[in-house]
Amino acid sequence: MEGGSVTGTMRAWLCEGYNASAPLAELWHRETVPVPDPGEGVVLVKVHYAAVDPLDSMILSGVYRERFPIKSFPFVPGFDVAGEVVKLGTGCNKFQVGDRVVLCLGIQESCQKDANFGPAGAFAEYCACPEVQISKIPQDLTLSKVAGLPLAGLSAYQALFTGCGSSTKGEPLGNITENSKVLVLGGNKGPGHLAIQMARLKGATVTTTVPPSCIDWMVSLGANSVINFRETDWVDKCGGADFDLIFDCVGWATSLEEMAKAAETLRPGGQYISLSNWDAFDILKVSSELCGGFFRAMVPRVGSADLDLLLSWIAEGKLEVFADQICPMADLQHALRESLAGQCCGKVLICQDGASISTTRPIRKQLMTRDSMKAWICRFYTPYGAHAARFLKCMDICPVPSPSPGQVLVQVHYAAVDPMDWKMLAGVYRDRFPIRSFPFVPGFDVAGEVVALGPGCCKFQVGDHVLLCLGIQESSQKGANFGPAGALAEYCVCPEGQVSKLPQDLPLLKFAGLPLAGLAAYQALFTGCGSSTKGEPLGSITENSKVLVLGGNKGPGHLAVQMARMKGANVTTTVPPSCIDWMESLGANAVINFREQDWAESLRGADFDLVLDCVGWATSLEEMAKAAEALRPGGQYISLSNWEAFEFLKASSGLCSRVFRAMVPKADSKDMDCLIGWVATGALQVTVDQVCPFKEVRHALHESVVGNCRGKVVICQCNATGTRASDRCSGAHGGA
Repeated sequence: MEGGSVTGTMRAWLCEGYNASAPLAELWHRETVPVPDPGEGVVLVKVHYAAVDPLDSMILSGVYRERFPIKSFPFVPGFDVAGEVVKLGTGCNKFQVGDRVVLCLGIQESCQKDANFGPAGAFAEYCACPEVQISKIPQDLTLSKVAGLPLAGLSAYQALFTGCGSSTKGEPLGNITENSKVLVLGGNKGPGHLAIQMARLKGATVTTTVPPSCIDWMVSLGANSVINFRETDWVDKCGGADFDLIFDCVGWATSLEEMAKAAETLRPGGQYISLSNWDAFDILKVSSELCGGFFRAMVPRVGSADLDLLLSWIAEGKLEVFADQICPMADLQHALRESLAGQCCGKVLICQDGASISTTRPIRKQLMTRDSMKAWICRFYTPYGAHAARFLKCMDICPVPSPSPGQVLVQVHYAAVDPMDWKMLAGVYRDRFPIRSFPFVPGFDVAGEVVALGPGCCKFQVGDHVLLCLGIQESSQKGANFGPAGALAEYCVCPEGQVSKLPQDLPLLKFAGLPLAGLAAYQALFTGCGSSTKGEPLGSITENSKVLVLGGNKGPGHLAVQMARMKGANVTTTVPPSCIDWMESLGANAVINFREQDWAESLRGADFDLVLDCVGWATSLEEMAKAAEALRPGGQYISLSNWEAFEFLKASSGLCSRVFRAMVPKADSKDMDCLIGWVATGALQVTVDQVCPFKEVRHALHESVVGNCRGKVVICQCNATGTRASDRCSGAHGGA
């Protein structure tokens, strides 16, 4: 066999047996499940994303044990995977190790007697799948963009277009054309929302039934008629419609009576195709009134040819798979409940720790009409310094802010924490950056999605992915009506001029830690971009500049190292010992282990053009003075903190020829646009050390205070967790 290095065990969810009354009760998360070994013609894939389906719960309950039996217990459930090839079985020649792929293990396929890879197995770190059921993902598509495609997409495609699929009894399925009339029951479901798009691509006229919150979304997908099934007798409304095809994605939630009434809306010879309710079809077929219709129960057939076509439609922008939620693997049971409840828009995805997280969740009407949200609030300044985060409280019924003229309301998907957050809470900067009123919501950096626009906003549209910095100075101005801050909540408002649009095809997490740290580094290094707290110009480094970055492992520090090297400057940085290799990989010319070397003494007389101090409070006045002595005459010492100490240094007779600047970054979308471009092209990388769930904001702030992190700590609204750096930095050399 060919392939990469794979450990012998993995984490996986195991089902120990059928349970008709409580199917999830027999589902257990195990840490030491054997990694499957790919047999002949089988590929081993590392799972980055898995999509859940109502069928998963039905398989666990034993509802389909006669049709699709589980061959042996325990077994790993799940059918849809987006991930990476890590090993090839003998005879495999279609893929290479490292290829990004999407696959469907198949309902019928994985339950065959001779199946040697299942049944199923998506809810694990690795799964094995026959090569013929796998498709390579186009290079410009993200894994999360296609993760929900396989089972739902194949169901919709094969139901609508003849020759692609067949019923459970081998009968041909749909054959819609430009003039066809199609009814999709449950257009908000995974197969439903894809079927609507496919039918409209063909030119068919589409009617669909959805809950009220999904009406606008269905219209945006191109549905010609949308029926609110909660407030309208949709069966009566469709009477005499003479549909050519009814595609029932609701399944068990459709009663036999409703099915019979819906079937009456078919033209003679029309087809009723269902993904469930198979036994009920025998009853419908013998009804004398319905003998002119064709009733088909279907299960999608897995083939890479069909998947390849669907992937090409996504790449061309003709088809979009919507993910309602992305849950961490540890929350699989919650994801299965959400999928089974049937209230989701599109698919629910599972994300392995370390995989890129983003969502294409459709904008529902209630997002703009909700009047309360979850938020972390501070009620007063606390004198407890670095322990200030202990006094934060998570409130479930905070008012959703309303965007004023020139403001944008953003749904927060990710928020990055910063040492400035706890310093604001502790009142360290109350004279410079006062909190105008309590209670207030802390946090400055947000990656999210526009959900409402204030009057006069013309730069963005609802649904745009955006990055913003609420701004330290900006949110503390007397006239600021949006803060200060507010990132640690489900929604925040921000002036349009401080918001930048993100590429829709790149994960939000890739940019989440950029705003405050990136702006600080960029504006400190390049003159004209920013200014000191007193309005003085900052750095102006060139190709021949010599730069010292104190705290290269910090958020601003690791970005400054990369930016300075991009300019061609010679960069020296100080870091704890565990970060030395990382700094070298970012391009630093010299890396100093500050724990084992007297870095200030060793750099005396180095004639640096600029010292950027990202360590702040952890840099003593003595160390600052020594570092300043390493500057050339006229060189600049720029600090993100320690502002009062600068008056001290300026008065020092030995340092009078040096320039000292204390700075706070300016929240400017033009600067942010430049940084986003660098990240999108791979020229700049934002390292995220940890992604913490929203409920662990206190822990995230503590990590930022301790200073053991590489890069940034990010908060995720979808409760995803995961360490982003393989080796954690040890020792506190300032904040994150």
